[in-house]
Amino acid sequence: MSSAHLTTDPSSGILVAKVLCEKISEYEATVLEPELRALAADHQYKLVLDMASVEMIASVGLGMLVQLNRAIKQAGGKFVLANLSENIKKVMKITRLDAGLTITGSVADGVAKAK
Repeated sequence: MSSAHLTTDPSSGILVAKVLCEKISEYEATVLEPELRALAADHQYKLVLDMASVEMIASVGLGMLVQLNRAIKQAGGKFVLANLSENIKKVMKITRLDAGLTITGSVADGVAKAK
């Protein structure tokens, strides 16, 4: 499946969703969150979110990631972020979200963590 904001690949048994946006602000977050929730539900709540294209994330985007993480964990699944830019890694560290979210350097590592 693909949309204007995501492409997906379920071939590994874990859903890998690649964000196509360069930024996640209020508009992108309100579009991405319901789409990602539905996709996660269709794939046993095992989701790797490839963020290689994302260079900027607003606070509402961070909130979306936290809410998505919480929903997937409550459903007994696994949510992994992969391929974060250096800027996004710094934001995650400053906000301490790196302690609560599973973050990997590659999609392959993310898929291994989500199994």
